[in-house]
Amino acid sequence: MPTLITPTTIERIAWEGELSSSTERYGSSDGATKVTLGQPAHWTPQALEALTGTKWTAPANGRLHTLIRLDSTLHPPAAGQRYREATLIAEMRPIGSDGRALAHDLLPQRKLAEEQGKFTIKLAPSFKFADGSGIEAGEASVEIQHHNAYPTIQAFGLGEDNPYWQFSRHDTQPLLGTQSVYLVASLPAAAVALRLKLALLATVESNRFGLSRLLTPDTANSQLNFNLPMHL
Repeated sequence: MPTLITPTTIERIAWEGELSSSTERYGSSDGATKVTLGQPAHWTPQALEALTGTKWTAPANGRLHTLIRLDSTLHPPAAGQRYREATLIAEMRPIGSDGRALAHDLLPQRKLAEEQGKFTIKLAPSFKFADGSGIEAGEASVEIQHHNAYPTIQAFGLGEDNPYWQFSRHDTQPLLGTQSVYLVASLPAAAVALRLKLALLATVESNRFGLSRLLTPDTANSQLNFNLPMHL
């Protein structure tokens, strides 16, 4: 079965730099908080057909679907600081259509600290993530080998146009490293591309200043806006 291997490091960097203070502020940051956001990887049905070698049947709802992988890295912060939580936000808008782009499915949707290491899941012809039990023999599907770097993960925004993932620290594990998440976007049939804007927010705990709310700066906006074509 064709397999997508989730990388353990970011292959193509879209933006790398320090987070800046947001308007919602609890304290004062006392050092650098470096993060890296990757270029989104995405696969249209045509690309999945090339990968599987068989006809890929999208849901019979007249909409377009595409699989997207988003990669981010939290680097070790300055001495005396630690990440309490981080949120990766994906804002979606269709290009060439007045309709909405929606999150058809998200992966992972929920992951607890006890669920560590690698796991495998499949993308079904319905463009839903499944353990394989709901996929009939002979149906085109793609196996995704995934791994969790962060202790706890919760996804929000299923069926909405601004999905996001919240990553939380656990007492036994720091919130550091590279994490990849997957999104299936659903667009109106007339859309020619998906406009995707990424942002990352983080709450940093400091021995000196307490809690600070930080986010990707405005200067990063041009590097974190992407147009993903729907026909490749």
